[in-house]
Amino acid sequence: MKQLSSNRTLIFKTFIPIFWLVFFGAFTVSTFFMEESYIGQISIEFFRILTIVFYLVGSATLALTTMRLKRIELGESEIFVSNYIKSYKYRLDDLEKIRIQNYGLFKSMKVIFKGKTSFGIKISAITSERKLKKVLETYPQHSELMEY
Repeated sequence: MKQLSSNRTLIFKTFIPIFWLVFFGAFTVSTFFMEESYIGQISIEFFRILTIVFYLVGSATLALTTMRLKRIELGESEIFVSNYIKSYKYRLDDLEKIRIQNYGLFKSMKVIFKGKTSFGIKISAITSERKLKKVLETYPQHSELMEY
């Protein structure tokens, strides 16, 4: 069994959203306790609305991107998918393909199943070149599942 997803997945999935939600949420709440009528050339009411909108847009962006990431491990005949709370085991026969996309700083991976799973049909993860090489060295028969 080899881990296919990067260790950075935990940072992107938990630490960044928690940092955003707690610290920027506290800043947003603190704007309601300000007594100033203007911040720079902006009225305090407009500034409060701006921070609320920015907080909600940022939270929605995190929920749709980084909080969807999963940990993925690949075995000889099975694949394990985890959201760090629950883990599920699936047969490789249920797997359609693993699509790898290179974004320069990181590689995104979409695991696409033939049918619905507990996490949906498409599961997202972050991988690294080193992890991909290790998995393909250990299980060369899985190279036909990879799509670049």
